[in-house]
Amino acid sequence: MIEKINVWRIVRDHISTLKDYGTDKYSPGDLVLFFGVPFLAGVGGALLGSGLRDSVGTLLVTGLSVFGALLFNLLLLLYDIVIRPRPSQETGGLTRLFLEHLYSNISFSILICVLTLVAVLLSFLTIWGCWAQRVFGFLTCYLTTLFFLTLLMVLKRIHVLLSKELGSR
Repeated sequence: MIEKINVWRIVRDHISTLKDYGTDKYSPGDLVLFFGVPFLAGVGGALLGSGLRDSVGTLLVTGLSVFGALLFNLLLLLYDIVIRPRPSQETGGLTRLFLEHLYSNISFSILICVLTLVAVLLSFLTIWGCWAQRVFGFLTCYLTTLFFLTLLMVLKRIHVLLSKELGSR
């Protein structure tokens, strides 16, 4: 039953995209950028305040909801690219790997979007004490920063993919 909602494969697949192409080893710089920087932002968010202001929370919920929907549409676009027949060339090799990585990154972005929405919504509950507000502040800042950085990576990869597609025609 729990396997239906198990998201660890999405996380694992996303982390595997942080390897260098040539060496197939994890890039320390990428790991610091995608996990260290959000952690520092989360610590800063937890130390600076005891919770989100209503206006910031509302903006986050609205923005993340829109981005989540757009990312689902981007997954459909990616699916269309993968299944589209190609008369002159096959989708193989590096392009195929690139599409798989992009799929993993978009799926991870959607997951982070959902988790951030849950953290923001839970932070609005008044039943929590000060320590819980700091935990939700940490989670919200961490996840928002992680989402933003992953979104930038997806944007760059979509740009490269579509530039290649448009350049080959």
